[in-house]
Amino acid sequence: MDAEIACGMKAAKALGALHIFLAHPSDDAHTLKLGEVGERCGMSVGYHRYEQELFDFWDTALTSKP
Repeated sequence: MDAEIACGMKAAKALGALHIFLAHPSDDAHTLKLGEVGERCGMSVGYHRYEQELFDFWDTALTSKP
């Protein structure tokens, strides 16, 4: 899965994007994985929340390591 994520980020970067923006994953491990791959690819990752936001919604996204 890392290769697929990296491929998408590299494609976006090649097209001039500085970041990707997606729905916040429900799986904390996937949220951390996106951040790690983004760092390696030089891309920032942004999240939007839709209706899934709870009091601890942003905890994982704002934590560099669990």
